[in-house]
Amino acid sequence: MDDEIPLIAQAISGSVASAASLALTYPVDRIRVALQVGAGKDSSRSTLDEAKSIYRNGGINGFYQGLVPSIQTTAIASLIYFYFFEAIKGKFPIGPIGSLFASLIAGILNMACTEPLWKASVQIQARRNKPRTETQNSQLSAKEKGEKLGSTLCTEPTSEVQRKNSTSSSGSWQEITSKDKNETEEKGTLTAPIVDPETNNLFVKVSQMMKKDGVLSMWSGFATSIWLTSNPVIQFFTYDWMKMIITRGRRSKILSSAEAFFLGMISKSIATVFTYPLQVAQTQMRSQGCEIERRMSQTKRMSRTMRNIKEKDGISGLFNGLGPKLGQASLTAAFLFLFHETMLKFISRRINQLQALKK
Repeated sequence: MDDEIPLIAQAISGSVASAASLALTYPVDRIRVALQVGAGKDSSRSTLDEAKSIYRNGGINGFYQGLVPSIQTTAIASLIYFYFFEAIKGKFPIGPIGSLFASLIAGILNMACTEPLWKASVQIQARRNKPRTETQNSQLSAKEKGEKLGSTLCTEPTSEVQRKNSTSSSGSWQEITSKDKNETEEKGTLTAPIVDPETNNLFVKVSQMMKKDGVLSMWSGFATSIWLTSNPVIQFFTYDWMKMIITRGRRSKILSSAEAFFLGMISKSIATVFTYPLQVAQTQMRSQGCEIERRMSQTKRMSRTMRNIKEKDGISGLFNGLGPKLGQASLTAAFLFLFHETMLKFISRRINQLQALKK
């Protein structure tokens, strides 16, 4: 069936199915990211504690923080992944072995293209809401805003630090900042535009991170991501292996909706358990942006992150958030394969109908 469907149609089908399945299970993924970021920092927090914290700080909307950037990233990444996966898989014999090599190569190419998007998405998603009253917001001084900006971005630009130090004896940083702003407004230009670190726009966030840290820094966790291509390799290998067993002896190799749903759930659960400690380390590395972290090699960062978690929380810390992740990942994969197989069936029927009309 898949051979009759254009490659781009299969890729779009996988992209739409991935985005839709993530949207259905996003609140669980939101809790999972928060738990992974907090691994090794607060071992007492449970899934329920994190859910209560998210609700207390953001209400129902808190569970959907970063939804749009996550869906955008997932849709783009899935489009790239399924395109390369289906293209490469066609070069191998049909079966699990072909899926294994195709998913490995497609995963590496996909991560090379989308690592900046994932990093920005995780930072938006992992940001903790700290509610303020309207009175507190109105009384927030320019100095406090500057301190908030510095703490959010981990480090201030060198020029800002030097300016603060050089003006400490002659006046407050707030006064100098106001003076500079007035001067630049009179000239009609702003030499140091104010950047909003709280943006929820995926591409604005990527631009901000590139301007602050440099373009190459957006791939600082790429080595870890390469290791995590083992996740889809295990997933698609297991899925195709079970599919081959189930459809053995059948005329049609097409899975029913229920079969696709449960095989997707089982294969993703197996892949998640085997690769979860790496996912915890990757999430923490993506959520961090401090200079001291960037000076270290990727392998050392990953090793140190996992070692710190293990020292503080034990082995269980490396599986912090596994419950929500298993629930979210398995359901997302189940719906993904369900939607994907359904869309491919629909496309295949339409192609057959058009071919029949031409005849």
